[in-house]
Formats: sequence, C-alpha cells, structure tokens
Amino acid sequence: MRTGVTVQLSPEDRVRLNKLVADRNTPKKHAWRAEIVLLTADGVGTMEITRKRIRRGVFKSVTDLEVAIYQYLAEHNDHPKPFIWTATTKDILERVARARVALKAAIGTK
Repeated sequence: MRTGVTVQLSPEDRVRLNKLVADRNTPKKHAWRAEIVLLTADGVGTMEITRKRIRRGVFKSVTDLEVAIYQYLAEHNDHPKPFIWTATTKDILERVARARVALKAAIGTK
C-alpha cells in the first residue's frame, strides 16, 4: 500500500469533481473515483475510510453510504490527531540508500 500520497486540486478541478459526484447521470464508477480523489485531496486515506466506516456499516442505498462517509469525515475533522514523526533522519536516509540499491539491482544499472 502506498503511503504519503497527496493530491492537490485547483478550485476549478474541485468544482468539476463535485459536479461529477452530484450528477445522477454520471456512471457510478466515475462518481466514486471522483469522490475518492476529493477525499484524498482533503487528506483522508481511502484505507482509513474503508476500515473505520464503510466495513462496519450496513447501507441500504448509496445515499446512506454517502451520509456515513460524510459523518465520519465530520467526526474525524472535529477531533484530528496530529502526525507524530517517529523515524530519525538517519533511519530515513538509510532506507533511501537501501531502496536505491534495490532499484538499481532490479533494473540492472550500476
């Protein structure tokens, strides 16, 4: 699973995505993808949403699911937890060096 993924949206892009989500003629797969992009841009990971809200609920309609997601976001934003950095600079740089070695070995360069 990827971590540290950020999405930055211009105000125009955000408006376009919100219109896709709200338009009932938009295919559901496109509306859900737009919703995920919007949530990711707001700093909420899809795994977090899935684990903490969607998997625990029973939803009789898409509207019920959307309400549950927005309720979770509102609760999450009311009581945010700050990110606490636990790795040292040395640890990070060592991992980067190991990743470079592995990548070079994988693609066959020196």
